[in-house]
Amino acid sequence: MSEGKNGEQKGQEALQRFKEWIAERDRADDWADYIRGGKLNRTEVAAECQFGTPAFRQNRGIEKELAALEARLRLGAAQEVVDLKRTAKNGSDRDVDADSDRAVAGRLARAKASADQRVKNLEEENAALRAEVAALREKQRQFEHLDAHLAETGRMVHP
Repeated sequence: MSEGKNGEQKGQEALQRFKEWIAERDRADDWADYIRGGKLNRTEVAAECQFGTPAFRQNRGIEKELAALEARLRLGAAQEVVDLKRTAKNGSDRDVDADSDRAVAGRLARAKASADQRVKNLEEENAALRAEVAALREKQRQFEHLDAHLAETGRMVHP
């Protein structure tokens, strides 16, 4: 939850989520799914990291990580482009499309699992907060009784 946190704390959380997202993409090795026009699709990345696209410009940490990531991907992209052209010339475009479809399906499954986990966590938190509210209402009822007695008699009763 980001309630009660200042901008710097929210920025640090966003940077941490971005770093975790990069690590996840490195493990899945599905960078090609996120590259549009030679750059990462910032809208898609921001949505998966759960922050807005302005964070790429306003958060210096994210900005630096993004620049380093894109530079790293450009170095590896030259080899990948050569490999993709080589397979396309060999007539195996369907293999590339099937791999891309599997990568997208895998990414969607991971995103769904992540969303399901988030919903579960929120439901647990909601149940805990409801229990806390019920306990606080009971205490309030007790203190209203004491307040009413004090107003009537001018004497405090021990709870």
